[in-house]
Amino acid sequence: MSNPLLDLLNTVLPFGRKKTASGWEGFSGHCCVHNHQPRADTKKRAGLMVTADETIVYNCFNCGFKASWSKGHQLSQAMRKVLTWHGASDEDIKKVNYQLYQAQLKNEEQSEKATLDFSLKFETKTLPTDAKSFTEWGEGNKVSNSFLGVVDYVINRGEDIFNNFEYYWSPSGDNGLYSRVIIPFKYQGKIVGWTARSIKSDAKLRYYTNVQPNFLFNNDVLYNYERKYVIIVEGPFDAIAIDGVATLGEKLSKVQIEWIKRSGKEVIYLPDRDMKSSELIDIAIENEWMVSYPWMDRLGGDGLWDTNIKDAAEACKKYGRLYTLYSIIECGVDGLNIKTQYNNIKNKMRRINE
Repeated sequence: MSNPLLDLLNTVLPFGRKKTASGWEGFSGHCCVHNHQPRADTKKRAGLMVTADETIVYNCFNCGFKASWSKGHQLSQAMRKVLTWHGASDEDIKKVNYQLYQAQLKNEEQSEKATLDFSLKFETKTLPTDAKSFTEWGEGNKVSNSFLGVVDYVINRGEDIFNNFEYYWSPSGDNGLYSRVIIPFKYQGKIVGWTARSIKSDAKLRYYTNVQPNFLFNNDVLYNYERKYVIIVEGPFDAIAIDGVATLGEKLSKVQIEWIKRSGKEVIYLPDRDMKSSELIDIAIENEWMVSYPWMDRLGGDGLWDTNIKDAAEACKKYGRLYTLYSIIECGVDGLNIKTQYNNIKNKMRRINE
């Protein structure tokens, strides 16, 4: 790849430079008169060398002036002087320095990605005390009313949620587990955490969670080679309903973002209808993902979801998984349209609440 600094040096330095056995290109430099010498060099005692690691070195063996540049850096003051003394314009120097700055940013980004840990070594965790799957509890001789209440809660969330996951329950009184449905978190088939969702509408803490940093719920989807799209949601029930990936919050770490990107799939982020935070929308824009707003069309009118549908789980319950997935993909927008739609929705919500 062409180096903009070397290109400019080759333009402004004298032609007919002679290369020595040690790798220096000798020429009569213009630095001496700027460094307390009475006259300009005429005996080709200035030299330029490009080393194996692409470092560029300037050295005058007459006046002793030195300048260098190494990959991943911008121009030093000394190298700027070399360029100026040999006739480069300020505009040329600014242009080269900007190009080097862009290359520096790219190198830093690539270096940061290279240092991310993608071994993703999540520790194996145990589920809460006495937790067993719904199937195991159902095979017992005696079934408690608390267990039946939790099962009814999951059934009422819709068929796509009830039928597409193995839920757990514990009779423990710790943190009200007996009134919670337990959703295990898995990575490569092993349980690495869990969340317990209360079935009580007035619960102070809806989710009681044990999750490790950088975990993504339902991450097996990222490795499904038959998938074209991966849909990112925040909550586990939404992910179960549409077989998407849940962030389990309103943020994504750099490791999680790169994990998603390495799937090689087209990514669509589906926010909840209330859109309390725009952070994930900003992340989608930054990483050139799509964002879907199925409750509003591109012109700000009514979308494909009814006004009382706030998330993927509720959409699946009313429309079924197939139509819900169709509506999410159909309403996906990218680029500048993401922020435009976001602002339209926020303005519409503001008018309704006034």
